[in-house]
Amino acid sequence: MIVVAALWDQDAFPWQAAWYAGKVRESLGRRLEQSFRLYYIVRALHGDVESQREPLQTVPCLGALQRSLLDPSDWVERGVAPPERTRYRVVEGQVLVPESARERKGVQPVVRLTANGGKRAEIRAGQEVTLSAEIEAPPGAGAIIAAEWNFGEGVQFVPADIRQPSPRVTLQTRHVFRRPGTYVVTLRAASHRGGDRHGVFARIQNLDRVRVVVGE
Repeated sequence: MIVVAALWDQDAFPWQAAWYAGKVRESLGRRLEQSFRLYYIVRALHGDVESQREPLQTVPCLGALQRSLLDPSDWVERGVAPPERTRYRVVEGQVLVPESARERKGVQPVVRLTANGGKRAEIRAGQEVTLSAEIEAPPGAGAIIAAEWNFGEGVQFVPADIRQPSPRVTLQTRHVFRRPGTYVVTLRAASHRGGDRHGVFARIQNLDRVRVVVGE
């Protein structure tokens, strides 16, 4: 069995999936890893739709659901186990996951974005800001196949240059804001188990954001 749960689920509390996993552990004991997975998807809401009402803040969990429909066949028929379950802890009803993909495990890539080295940058209008990112897929979860930027000046995303799918990708770009204001820059990335950059199904997404404050 594979359970997919969204950490920003507005209809079902994330801790409920952890509670269920605990009941499965009570039943299976040491055999848990042989037949059960729980994957948490961060920045995802409830539902299996591709389009997002707030695409600069959330990602769909549809790709993880599609992958989790495929994996049981390989698991049962061929003995190919899916990636390890997501590591997490529950603190006062909140499900917390590790920061790094290697520690978090699961199936969703982890995106870490900075502006001039931090999560918040202050610059002047006309001055460049350096945006740096690390994108990493968990062990056994495939490769990063795509990424795209949004500089907070509209809803359009600009594709990033990822020449070769890889489990770990670093990106850097520079951007100039011409007008004073506060801009939220978003980097959205996708991974695929087979590294197929043209694959339509089972693309698993995540994003990160930084704030750029532009003065006169």
